[in-house]
Amino acid sequence: MASASGTLCGVCETQDVVRDAIFWCPECDEGLCTSCEKHHRASKSSKNHDVTSANDYQQLPSSIANIRQYCPEHERKYQHYCSQHEKLCCPLCITRNHKTCELMAIEEIIKTAKTSAFFDIMEQSIKDMKSNLERITDDRRKNLEDIHQQRQRFLTDIKEIRDKINKHLDKLENEIQQDIQDAEQKAKSQIDTLLSKISDHGKTIDKLQKNISATKHFATDLQTFLGGKMFEAEIQKEEKFMQSLVEDGDLQQINLQCKIDDKLSKILSMTKMAEMSIITNPPTIQMTTVSDKQAQQMIPKISKTIKDINPTLLVRFEIPKQGKAPAITGCTIMPTQQIIFVDQANDPDITDESTVTTVVKVDGEHTWNYITTSKNKIYRTDPNTNTVTCYTITGQKVWEYTDASLLEGIRGVSVDNDSNVYVVSCVSYSIVVMSPDGKDARQLLGEGNGIKSTYAIYFDTRRNILLVTDLRGPAFLYNIK
Repeated sequence: MASASGTLCGVCETQDVVRDAIFWCPECDEGLCTSCEKHHRASKSSKNHDVTSANDYQQLPSSIANIRQYCPEHERKYQHYCSQHEKLCCPLCITRNHKTCELMAIEEIIKTAKTSAFFDIMEQSIKDMKSNLERITDDRRKNLEDIHQQRQRFLTDIKEIRDKINKHLDKLENEIQQDIQDAEQKAKSQIDTLLSKISDHGKTIDKLQKNISATKHFATDLQTFLGGKMFEAEIQKEEKFMQSLVEDGDLQQINLQCKIDDKLSKILSMTKMAEMSIITNPPTIQMTTVSDKQAQQMIPKISKTIKDINPTLLVRFEIPKQGKAPAITGCTIMPTQQIIFVDQANDPDITDESTVTTVVKVDGEHTWNYITTSKNKIYRTDPNTNTVTCYTITGQKVWEYTDASLLEGIRGVSVDNDSNVYVVSCVSYSIVVMSPDGKDARQLLGEGNGIKSTYAIYFDTRRNILLVTDLRGPAFLYNIK
């Protein structure tokens, strides 16, 4: 794709007229002067094109600007996206390579590209990583100060003993001073090397942050959609680097250790004044991020109870109305980052001709029973008895929890990576979290958090994000720590 920087007006150029491009049309993949832009805007075939200024277009990273609207192989406009192969498809691509694939119309999947909550999440990930780098830098500098203070303390101890003994101690003192200096230099060298690596990654993250911001504000919807996937991959790469800091032991506390020999009183029999070594202690800092569970806590994981679960609101958004007022009774987050809602008020129609097998049979009439599965377990809510029941995958009951006050009007249910169970109460206006063994439960969110008549809930285990949706809207995304 031609760059908007220093580009001539494509229309004028075909008429052997030289004019600088003031605007850029990604759809036509060419620059436009002021005069041609007016005709372009008035033309029936191009009046709906999203034209941007050439200066704004220059701010896009090359990986985003190079995303084309047309298939280079068939010179046809892309119309669909293949989620199986993660590729854009023109009509000829579909007939030749994607006949049996699950295809999505591009105009549908890019409608919310710029307003997607996941762009906010990616930007928050960038902020978290920058904050992590700053904390690591401060921690390493503090470690250097501690090492220096340790060095001074050791030298003082040695000097006090040195003053009590004879000339033979002078030789031993020189040796231990050299040992201390060498140990300090070795520790300092390790930390300086890490700080240099952190600085390099900090620059990469700064550039990524700038590119995300430019894409969000100036890229086309298609570019934003595909660029988001690129940026997510780059963010995951940087998060893996941070995870490697723990796995490689780079965040372990480095301390100098000097053990004074008890035999100093027998100085003439000594060969060393003290034993010098470098020891490490567990990290004293924690990382914060909203991405995958593997990068959410970068120190060795400590088992937590449901009392330790802390939800942080990421975004609150309204659900677009489709005719009647919505009645949201179900929700999920797709791998493509789309959020799907079941709107009972607007004629939902979901069918599946697959074979059905009964696993758990419940006696009597039951309405508003919700189920979910996780790690070979089935979880069911029953608003008639105010209970949550856990079954094995073959239907044997594992546990059952009942609490009429806490679980009144219970509806949706979902499970996180640690098998904590999240349920909604549409009567008490609350979100309740339960322990994996079904013995403990507590209110996690309530009416004070904006929770009202909630039916639908979903936990995204890839990103540790909880989606909560009221019956009439709005929807909330929470980061779960």
